[in-house]
Amino acid sequence: MKLLSKCCSALLLISLCSVSQASLIRLKMEWSGALYGNMVRAYGFLAFDDQILPGYYPDIFAPPGGKFKNSHVAASSPLITELSLSVIYPSGVKQIFNRDDFSRISFGTPHTYAPAPLDLSKEIVGQNVGMGCLFAMTYWQGSCYSGVRAGTFTLLSKSDAPSEWSQFSIVTSDGYRLWLESLRPTGISEPTSWSLMLVCLVFLVHLNRRRSRSAK
Repeated sequence: MKLLSKCCSALLLISLCSVSQASLIRLKMEWSGALYGNMVRAYGFLAFDDQILPGYYPDIFAPPGGKFKNSHVAASSPLITELSLSVIYPSGVKQIFNRDDFSRISFGTPHTYAPAPLDLSKEIVGQNVGMGCLFAMTYWQGSCYSGVRAGTFTLLSKSDAPSEWSQFSIVTSDGYRLWLESLRPTGISEPTSWSLMLVCLVFLVHLNRRRSRSAK
């Protein structure tokens, strides 16, 4: 019992430290086939530790002390805490995929032209990325210079999950192309560490009550 108490106390301390140091960013992704003439939709969630963010731009994702080529990061990275995608067909059929179905995520703004880092605290699609371009703007929209990319956000799969087609689009395994319509912050799911802390707290309170009764 004493050993269990000590282990629980240690786990509680570790959990508190990890929660205080980690700052998670969680984004909701929404894709639509309307641009390509189909009615397929997809939505999902991406959450990552802010340690993955560099202290500079244009690359969004970068490991500490360096950067990933073309803003790629492996879906299996321990700094990616959540990745899910649901594809909804007009018939009502729904396909659900998770991080194990993807190999990497690409997220970045145009090299050289970006006037400032993207603001991840609000809707990201439509933010100014320089040279007349807005994030996730298609080549043929507005005054976006055709030789400048409007950034990139896409997923590369390793299964039958939707995969990268172009810098803001994915294609389903049956050939439906979808364009990124929204990328915005949303609430953080309760971390597993909170559940662990709750269990430990309940155990320690119960143990303390038993000791108090024994002392009487």
